[in-house]
Amino acid sequence: VVLFLAIGLVFADHVDIDISKDQGEVSHLVKKGDTVDVTLEGNPTTGYEWSLQNTLPAILKGSIEGELVNSRSPTDGRNLVGAPKSTVFSFVAREVGDAKLKFVYQRPWEKDNAPDSTVTVRLEVQ
Repeated sequence: VVLFLAIGLVFADHVDIDISKDQGEVSHLVKKGDTVDVTLEGNPTTGYEWSLQNTLPAILKGSIEGELVNSRSPTDGRNLVGAPKSTVFSFVAREVGDAKLKFVYQRPWEKDNAPDSTVTVRLEVQ
């Protein structure tokens, strides 16, 4: 059993999904055991932030909170005021099945207003 688990970890991949706020909906095929990083670019100095709107599907394991990181931008990694930043949400595909993740880009104090952007990520885990 331990050998089987070790082999499964060796073949697990790291899948990066980079999404612009205007993409709308994307679909990806991943394998059970894969780590999936969903990266959404934004600009937190405007007050907007990305959040996961729906409940985390049971076939995924991870945090519903994103991590703010420097964007791959012309700032060469410098932490400049007003420079774009990305929010990264990391998940592990635990089970075979389909998962839908709905991310919204809005100011947290404006929950009653429509979000500036909505992005849906559909994952098919095999």
